[in-house]
Amino acid sequence: MPTYIATAKNGFILLAKKVEPFLDGTPFKIPLSVLNSFIDLAATVSDNKGTLAALLRQLADTVDVVNEAMGKATSDDAKARALSLSV
Repeated sequence: MPTYIATAKNGFILLAKKVEPFLDGTPFKIPLSVLNSFIDLAATVSDNKGTLAALLRQLADTVDVVNEAMGKATSDDAKARALSLSV
């Protein structure tokens, strides 16, 4: 995103948050409150995407380690337990 668009977006967000308290008792208060809530939600989701991706990578690595360990099982009992988990 070009910097001037990002600057304009950030300026609008700042303006919307600063103006909201002054709109008490006007018909513009509720729509602006809803808009600010969506802005906060979008920021939260954006922040959580990276965390979720890291968590999923960590989970996939753990599953790979468990699958590898189960593949190396040598006893018949261990193999039977591994097969019962995969069904």
